[in-house]
Amino acid sequence: MFFYPSQENPPVLVVQPLNVYPNPASQSVEIGLPGIADSVGKEAFALNVYDKQGASILSKTWTGEKLDVSAFQPGVYIVTLRKKSWFIPRNLSLQGSK
Repeated sequence: MFFYPSQENPPVLVVQPLNVYPNPASQSVEIGLPGIADSVGKEAFALNVYDKQGASILSKTWTGEKLDVSAFQPGVYIVTLRKKSWFIPRNLSLQGSK
């Protein structure tokens, strides 16, 4: 569940494909936005990763590069991308490295 601070223009939850692969992962993941980048532009997105308790464990500017998850503990996480009023969440499962 996500809670947002009061804003004049609250984010819009986007029900569009956000591809995070491989999923489950152990080292790094690719993030794909088919069709979305054309709608909101190709500039950077704000990327956040939250653990299952909702604590933010990563916050960065994302411009299309792979996301290194090798330092994260195994478990389920939520990856979100945000830009302007767009908000796109996706679950990510991490397993221990082999």
